[in-house]
Amino acid sequence: MPRPLVAFFAKLPQPGAVKTRLCPPLAPKEAAELYEAFLIDLFDRFGRHRAPYGLGVAFAPAEGREWFEARAPRDAALFLQRGDTLAARMSHFFEDAFWEGWGPVVIVGTDLPTLPAKHVDGLVAPLLSSEGAADVTLGLDRGGGYWGLGLRSLQPSLFEGLTTSHGSVAAWTLARAKESGLRVARAGTWGDVDTLDDLTDLAAQLDDPADAASAPRTTAALVRLGFVHRDQ
Repeated sequence: MPRPLVAFFAKLPQPGAVKTRLCPPLAPKEAAELYEAFLIDLFDRFGRHRAPYGLGVAFAPAEGREWFEARAPRDAALFLQRGDTLAARMSHFFEDAFWEGWGPVVIVGTDLPTLPAKHVDGLVAPLLSSEGAADVTLGLDRGGGYWGLGLRSLQPSLFEGLTTSHGSVAAWTLARAKESGLRVARAGTWGDVDTLDDLTDLAAQLDDPADAASAPRTTAALVRLGFVHRDQ
């Protein structure tokens, strides 16, 4: 019987390859270290989370496999991203995951170090409903995109013609789902970290010790970078 899967879409945290929109003010090495903190916080949180789904990581590039094998949640399934565009890589990932026997399948971004586990649970639950509450689930971000996408079955039409360099990705996806007669459920909205404004918002959130506890590696990185202030 297929088992639900939640997979994080991730890149190897190499300088110049990740969080480039934060450079400047960050140096490429600082941006890579910050993104690594994002990943570790997410992996740690979801590795401890008891949920009715397996975990996976869709990673790139190929030479990053050893890094992710050492740091991904225990027993996480690893998938090498394939394709020249983000839309192609997402589409191929869903193909690979469903072909391996997983289902439903959910992808989650890795620019959200404080993303609550309950939000991800909210992406999965409608896809598991015996009444068939949804064919597609979306977790919307505050910039017009989505932080998570779940599918009950393979839906290649959601990626055909999709471009991701604009602020209406979520609206485009919702419209395409409607055209295809797919039922959509939405999970909670959350903010990802792409720009300096996003990073400033994250730092303000993590300035609260209660919130900082949810993302200790990210908080420590932002303290080193001077975005969050702590008494030493």
